[in-house]
Amino acid sequence: MGRHAAKRWAAGDSRAKVKWKQSSATPGLSLSEVTAQTVDCKLYTFERLDNMLASSEARRNNALREIDRHRETLGAAARRAVEDAEDVEYREVNTDVIGKSREAVAQSENE
Repeated sequence: MGRHAAKRWAAGDSRAKVKWKQSSATPGLSLSEVTAQTVDCKLYTFERLDNMLASSEARRNNALREIDRHRETLGAAARRAVEDAEDVEYREVNTDVIGKSREAVAQSENE
């Protein structure tokens, strides 16, 4: 069975499966033996993929942890800013002076 036929068989092509059954009868290999040999041949690739997935998960977890840390810091800063704004002493502003010159405002404040 050639490489192309093996790929078709692995992809589930029914014609390739029939061909494999016909050709594998001679060597006497069962489906489990072929699968075991395939896994054995590809074990290094599987291990590399597993390591890549573990590395990706670790990077994702670190990124999420950093996002949480920054969000917590930003939230604390926002809470402090709100508390500071609430603690400010306010004074009433005379709105009657809108449109008057500075001299007129100063004169009305002195009265």
